[in-house]
Amino acid sequence: MSEAYPHLIFHNFSSRLGQRVSNILKYLFPVPKEDSRRVITFANQEDFVSFRFYFRLREFKMAASGSR
Repeated sequence: MSEAYPHLIFHNFSSRLGQRVSNILKYLFPVPKEDSRRVITFANQEDFVSFRFYFRLREFKMAASGSR
């Protein structure tokens, strides 16, 4: 994996516990540079947290990396 720090996206972390988990995950990753193309999405569904790595090709298009 690249040394570039990723942008983080959190989905469905709206409860009090979800906000706490979101803050913990935020502190695991340093603040990314503006031109960083890496993105990590964390999604909470029925108390299961899944994550996915992406890299931005252009401003609004993203491509998934890794297996599904």
